[in-house]
Amino acid sequence: MPQTKFDSALVQGVCQFIDDTGIVEQVAAWRREDRIDRKPGGRPAFYDDRQMLVLTQLLLRCGEAPQIVEIARTIGYRLTADSRERLGLPPTNGRASEVAIYHRVRNALDRCTSVFDPAPGRASSPRPARTRVEQIKAARDPEQCERSRLRAHWVANQLLEGTLALVPDAVLGRWTGNLTLDATVVPIFGGGSPTKNPKPDDSMSPEFDGGYHPNHDGSKTWGYDLHIAMMGQNHYDRPADFPLLAAAISLDEPSRRVAENAIACLSSIRDRGHPAALLITDMGYFANQKAEKFHLPARALGYGLVGDYKKGFTGIQATHKGVITVDGGRYCPSMPAPLVTATADFREGRISEEVYAKRIAQRVAHRFRAKDGVAHVCPAQGSSPTASCSLRPRPDPLTSAENRTTLTLIVDPPEDPPPCCTNRSSVSLPIEYDAKFFQALPYASEEWRRTYRLLRSTMEGFNGYTKEGKHEALAAKTNRRRRGFVNNLLVVAMTVAATNLRKIASFFKAQTPPPEDNPAPKRRGRRDPLAIHRPDPHAPPRTMPGAAAA
Repeated sequence: MPQTKFDSALVQGVCQFIDDTGIVEQVAAWRREDRIDRKPGGRPAFYDDRQMLVLTQLLLRCGEAPQIVEIARTIGYRLTADSRERLGLPPTNGRASEVAIYHRVRNALDRCTSVFDPAPGRASSPRPARTRVEQIKAARDPEQCERSRLRAHWVANQLLEGTLALVPDAVLGRWTGNLTLDATVVPIFGGGSPTKNPKPDDSMSPEFDGGYHPNHDGSKTWGYDLHIAMMGQNHYDRPADFPLLAAAISLDEPSRRVAENAIACLSSIRDRGHPAALLITDMGYFANQKAEKFHLPARALGYGLVGDYKKGFTGIQATHKGVITVDGGRYCPSMPAPLVTATADFREGRISEEVYAKRIAQRVAHRFRAKDGVAHVCPAQGSSPTASCSLRPRPDPLTSAENRTTLTLIVDPPEDPPPCCTNRSSVSLPIEYDAKFFQALPYASEEWRRTYRLLRSTMEGFNGYTKEGKHEALAAKTNRRRRGFVNNLLVVAMTVAATNLRKIASFFKAQTPPPEDNPAPKRRGRRDPLAIHRPDPHAPPRTMPGAAAA
């Protein structure tokens, strides 16, 4: 049990961090809003929202579990006089026992989180019956829960915005907006609830708002899914010259509202004024979600999607006015069949990786060029054509001696040309027709492969970084002993914020040039006492060469 007092400068820094987020003022405003038709009543609180938020973040910053008992001990004897004054605590705790402080802390935390709790109601039993859980959920007001859910995630993302605000504008401004998005499980206490053959007297988990997260090894973990949107490098070939931080999070039951949680993260980032560029996700988002719930809203927010496809979903994915969508790109209807089926052929082992790479590169000549979001130009049209087609004769011979250009010949144009082959200048392609498959980068190209792998690796690295037991230990259930969704979300958000702060410190530490080499003066060795008896190497020899022996 730690007995040392927290450093006053550290407490001051955490106080400043919480104050700068504006969360305390916003929670107070929400509380007033909820009491418009009611009069405030009850005993005045011993501890306020600011004190609870600061002390929770303080413990996490120091790698300690923010349990109620630890917050109570911190108030009891781990703060200096200066820190107590800064927090608005009295110089002493009076005659209050540690038990009394514990209950006051618990009440203060409940009072703070009740303002933005989207899943109110707790079971008094450690393993409530299914009927009791159903009663608690039925008593919830859906409209109020949705309002509180928006509030809760605003609080969570405002904590992360507070960490981004600590990065100087000149450094943060180097980020062009690339993001990587993924979900990771956050384990919770209480075990799981039965999911098969439900019965009224089933013994349920006290964390009954959680769910089972399927793991890669076939096992399951009872917890919540944490969706993290993380900053990514601007280019796969250049190291990031800014810290790679978690920019937004969302917490929910595993495998529920996946697209909605992803869009909530992206919307939060854009609402806070940050740029948008590429969005790299795994198949849980890109391949499994409906276009109207994920792909189209993400693109409307300014993101270009980059993802992978499930088996059986490559090749021709959609068509409109003759244009074919192949592996997320829009191509000429006469593109050769080996190029169309390249991905399926490679996955089935019919072609080598080298042949696959060549066929992906050959697709470029058949690709329609976008003029804007809707209008697209045939590859044999325009001032910079990539193909030559008999359906598109050119008045200027690009293969003349004066202006020689190598173009790919379309050898089998359609006998009955569709609109994309007959339109005068361009063809209009609505974004909806292939929205589920469209990609911002040519699929499986070198740029796609290196960008996708780099940013996916960046996300996996962050997950391991924040779950590491030595520091924030996001995977440790002991850090989140308080029951309820909102209590888990608050601690998770503060944990990710603490990870961001550690990454910021590491980034700037690595940017600091090492001190100049000033080697210490050599220490004089002990003098050899026989040195004075050694013969002088420059003295004449004792016996001249060739002299006769005496």
